[in-house]
Amino acid sequence: MQSLEEKKEQVIIQYMRSYDLDVAMMKVGLTSDEQKLLKNDTSFMYRVNFQDATLKEDIVTTMIDNMKNGDPKLSQTAAIALGGVMWPEKFKAKGDEKPNHIIPDQIILTGED
Repeated sequence: MQSLEEKKEQVIIQYMRSYDLDVAMMKVGLTSDEQKLLKNDTSFMYRVNFQDATLKEDIVTTMIDNMKNGDPKLSQTAAIALGGVMWPEKFKAKGDEKPNHIIPDQIILTGED
């Protein structure tokens, strides 16, 4: 039987495959009590957050590299994607907004008799 320390290491390994903590814990087979314990363990959660930060750094670095690539299409796409990450409120994609008008559920057409 694995110790909790060994299970923590397995959870981190699984987390790095999916970046979903609940999935990682399920794959390792943690009980609900063990899951609660790990989620309240500040040292363990620091390691999870560190993995997130490392991935975000890789993503941003790739976007920046692609912006400087020289291919105008790739540079433009990378710049817009990076803008969406850095300033989502300014780079909100068109079509994400909800319409401001109410769409009727019934339309009655009238015409000449």
